Amino acid sequence: MANTHTRIELEKLKEYAQILYTGHQLTYEEIAEKTGVHEQTIGRWVAAESWKRFQRNFQAEREIQIGHLQDELIKMNANIRKRPEDEQVATSKEADIRRKLVRDIKDLETATSLHNIIAVCKSLLGFIRKADLAKAKEFSRWMDAYIKSVL
Repeated sequence: MANTHTRIELEKLKEYAQILYTGHQLTYEEIAEKTGVHEQTIGRWVAAESWKRFQRNFQAEREIQIGHLQDELIKMNANIRKRPEDEQVATSKEADIRRKLVRDIKDLETATSLHNIIAVCKSLLGFIRKADLAKAKEFSRWMDAYIKSVL
């Protein structure tokens, strides 16, 4: 597989590969097939970023982290509202922190959403496979294309 991906595309494929590896325990070969990235590259990513330690309840951990970030945002906004009425505006530093919190929450929610999409597709694929293996193979190709389109 020739590397014809841009840096941004490769980062998105890397994120997809990490979700497949940590949340769905697919093999390097299966991940390579779904992402279009060589198996050796998947292996390097797994080793370099210690993905094995994340192979537990990936979804729950993200939701906990989202909750913590939302709590921080709520506390920050509450502190701003405690000020005298004419001073209830975020400082430049607070506004920057708030932007970063909102961005981090959105990023985690997007990753969680992708994880859910993959889980539903995987379940549906299993259902179709029981009835018609040929259709399951065709659906698998469509599923992979859809997931790549939402990255």
